Amino acid sequence: MIVNCRYCEKEIKITESRYKRGNGKFCSNECRLKAKARTKVKLICENCGKKFELWKRKRVKNIKCCSLKCAGEYKKKRIKTQCYKCGKIFDIKPFQVSGSKSGYFFCSVNCYNKYRTNEKLSVNLKVHNNLQYRSKRKILKRDGFACQLCGESPHDLTVDHILPVNYFVTRYRTVEACLNKGVNNPINLQTLCFDCNRKKGIKVTNPAKICGVAVADIDKVCGI
Repeated sequence: MIVNCRYCEKEIKITESRYKRGNGKFCSNECRLKAKARTKVKLICENCGKKFELWKRKRVKNIKCCSLKCAGEYKKKRIKTQCYKCGKIFDIKPFQVSGSKSGYFFCSVNCYNKYRTNEKLSVNLKVHNNLQYRSKRKILKRDGFACQLCGESPHDLTVDHILPVNYFVTRYRTVEACLNKGVNNPINLQTLCFDCNRKKGIKVTNPAKICGVAVADIDKVCGI
């Protein structure tokens, strides 16, 4: 059996049994090392600033330090930031800054709770913030951690309002009225993946039944 080298394309004679075992990719050790050198990624250590190379693999972008020693020092580092609510300066870990989506940081739980109940926030945001993590977890568990539209179970599951929050806000104006009318009622909540949630937008989904209740009857069940 004749096979071409993956680096220099030189012809190699090899038996079928050896080829099935995964041999016969390169004609020599030099070609194998040269081919591997092509897959190296150049990175810069975030602790000491040293340039280093790594073999290309799935999570190579998550590696931030050149050695375990630098990684330990990097984890101990702290960055001074200002509390978004009270303006107090406090220390925070660097990876928390890079992993933040909003860019807002709070020195305590009290400051975070004050921010969530701030008068400047829109009614929509206040209604969304009122839906606690425990409630979301119950909805995900009820739906079997699967999207109710596509049936898949990806990592980016979200809790969606069947009748959108905007539907309640435009009619009842205040947060208390929206909550009393059942905006965060479990019957009005469903599990959707990120893509289905984005496609749905503010529309009411239409298979006829979701969570065992007809879409047309949700107004009555929620007390609207």
